[in-house]
Amino acid sequence: MATLRFLLKRFFAQRLLGLAIVVTLGFTIGVLVAGPIYADAAREAILSSAVSTAPVTVKNVRFLTYGNPSYDYETANATLEEEVSRLPAGEIVPQGRGTVRLAGADPNAPLSLTVMFRDAATDHVPYRGEPPQGPGEIALPGEIARLLGVDVGEAVTAIGPTGDQAELTLVGRFDPPSRDDPFWFGDQTPFPPPDSTELSPGLGDRIGYLEMASALGVTSEYVWTSTSTSSATRSSGPSGSRRRSNGSPTSFSRRPSSPSSR
Repeated sequence: MATLRFLLKRFFAQRLLGLAIVVTLGFTIGVLVAGPIYADAAREAILSSAVSTAPVTVKNVRFLTYGNPSYDYETANATLEEEVSRLPAGEIVPQGRGTVRLAGADPNAPLSLTVMFRDAATDHVPYRGEPPQGPGEIALPGEIARLLGVDVGEAVTAIGPTGDQAELTLVGRFDPPSRDDPFWFGDQTPFPPPDSTELSPGLGDRIGYLEMASALGVTSEYVWTSTSTSSATRSSGPSGSRRRSNGSPTSFSRRPSSPSSR
């Protein structure tokens, strides 16, 4: 009987050991299978959280170039939009700016002022009047309008670096926008801080600005801001254009037919 009991105990012990091995192997295989899934999900959650809380200059990217008065902006813009459309990026907001002199009520006292366009800009400033629509129209900060002695509906004269002139109609006035509005790209906003002595820029629309810059011989800085999407975090942005993830402007070639980032 003792021998029989010993054999039965040995039999049950072997079965329990086998069951323990099977359970252990099953758990191990489950971990190996599910581990990468959980790791990917955790990585995605961390990246999404980092992007959602990051400053606008970090989670978005800018393409920047300079163009002389003959620069083929429309071709460059179309090329860039086509290239970026293949990447996991969001909306593209174009901007251009250059410096002219503006003369108002006193033609002998012009102000040196940055004039710019940024698509949908008048939706992001405290605005009074009509937004500029096409050539010959401009909106000015209230302080600039007062310095020039002009009101809405009156004319100002824009003077280029070579002395060429163009008459513009003041169609609206505005106050500088909030620096917290991400539309203006954080600390790279074209508007100076409140305690600065620098003058705020005037606003035109894209068509009006490009025509003015060409007519007056103004060299312009052109910028395209590409906003991020949640899917863009997987590759830290449009890697096909060698996107920088630190928020610094990315310059691309001045050749309008091939705006590649550098």
